[in-house]
Amino acid sequence: MTRSMRRILGRLNKRGHSLGIIFCLLMSVLIGGALWLADNNEYSRGLSEVALIVQATVLGVLYLSTRLRDYHFERHLEELRGRKEKVKALNARLRNLVNAATQVAVITTDSRGRTLLFSAGAEKLFGFSREEMLGHEPAPILHVQEENIGGDRTPDNPPHQPSTDKTLSGGEGCITTERTYRRKDGSHFIGELRCAQIIDASSGQVEHINVIIDVSERLALLSKINEAKAFLKLLTQRIPNVLYQYHLREEGESYFSYCSPSLEHVFELKPEEVVGIRFKQNPLFQRVHEEDLALIYAATRESVETGKPWACDFRVHLPEKGTRWLRGESYAEKQADETLVWYGSFIDITELKDREAALRVQAITDELTGIYNRRFFMGSLEHHVDLAKRYGSSFSLIMLDLDHFKSINDRWGHEGGDRVLKETCRLVGQRLRSSDVFCRIGGEELAILCPSTQADQAANLAESLRQALANHVIPPVGQVTASFGVACWQRELDVQTLLRQADEATYSAKQEGRNRVRMAVR
Repeated sequence: MTRSMRRILGRLNKRGHSLGIIFCLLMSVLIGGALWLADNNEYSRGLSEVALIVQATVLGVLYLSTRLRDYHFERHLEELRGRKEKVKALNARLRNLVNAATQVAVITTDSRGRTLLFSAGAEKLFGFSREEMLGHEPAPILHVQEENIGGDRTPDNPPHQPSTDKTLSGGEGCITTERTYRRKDGSHFIGELRCAQIIDASSGQVEHINVIIDVSERLALLSKINEAKAFLKLLTQRIPNVLYQYHLREEGESYFSYCSPSLEHVFELKPEEVVGIRFKQNPLFQRVHEEDLALIYAATRESVETGKPWACDFRVHLPEKGTRWLRGESYAEKQADETLVWYGSFIDITELKDREAALRVQAITDELTGIYNRRFFMGSLEHHVDLAKRYGSSFSLIMLDLDHFKSINDRWGHEGGDRVLKETCRLVGQRLRSSDVFCRIGGEELAILCPSTQADQAANLAESLRQALANHVIPPVGQVTASFGVACWQRELDVQTLLRQADEATYSAKQEGRNRVRMAVR
């Protein structure tokens, strides 16, 4: 039976009982009058008998109705008792759960602010016992006043009252704030207070539930995280490297998920122009030198297949700085979703590349004359011999030794000798092809490698160089001559044999009077 039906039946039963009693009273008056007239009138006697029967019937109905009302009342009373027991059990269970939550302080207060409940978690958090707090206002005991700490997070409001400072969160009927609290030992901590109002069902009084959580460690951790973020931001803005995070999904899609602000200095692009853009549409890769894209592909493929770090030196074309050399380095990490992520950096190494090129040139260049040195000559000679053996090509070697060079040094000093060497190299170098390799292999000994040159061609070149040098005046020394030896590579010759043949031919030219060209004996 529904509550509305019970309510309707209750109203009907109550109104029916009232009408039944009024009816019985009227019937009693009627019966009394009829009995008074019964002696003189037969009709009155019959009427009184009928009235008695009706009255008895109504009284029977009233009795049954009363018994039915008593039955329903007993059932309703039992139902209320059962609910009361359930509420008691729920309250006991709730109290046990509240006391079991030792990491959270639960404090309930009445409308006057007096403590009704002080949980085990509150005892552990604040150090006060339940007996010390019950019946007392918790605000003056637990909450630290602003003047005591030099700037509280909230005004000195009781925990059960809404704070007037900044609300962190909360919905209808619930307010969440952060406050500074005091423990029994005098130490302080920052607590997150969640306060809500409830109305007691039995008394109708307003009560407040206050849940307090110690968030000091969390705030300290957040402070450290914010400091680390600020430091990382400052670091990424100041360092010349571009720090980045690059994703490669299993289906082949790849993109940058992060780039530091230094990207604008290194690539002349802003991070928002690069982050989240797929490889083919990404303007960063469009600035990579077309010849170096293959190097990036190869390094990426190797890193994907082996899981090894990614490393590559490549060139980029920048609108303002022009062509620059960059070095990229990163390590790969596979995620749970099979995504491969590289964490790495780009740095401009143009100056380093320039210094490396200068060192390479310096390592193979004669400091005095500016032509190649003996180290480069020997490497080039071995390379030409290997090519000739592999492809059957030919080349010639011309060696020349300045005549009477010791006398030049003795008469004009080392400055005069150095001038002769530099002027001789300049004069000879002007008459050589770009493919010829001109080297200084000793003090006054020079050598010329002539690719794809037969013996007679090399002899003609040596003769023209001899004549040009003999007809040239080098002030203050005057005319300087040289003796030439020519050797042409043959299939059975190795490097040392070819060198010996050219050296012997030069020696023969010296022995025969100098300032002449001699061919090596085959």
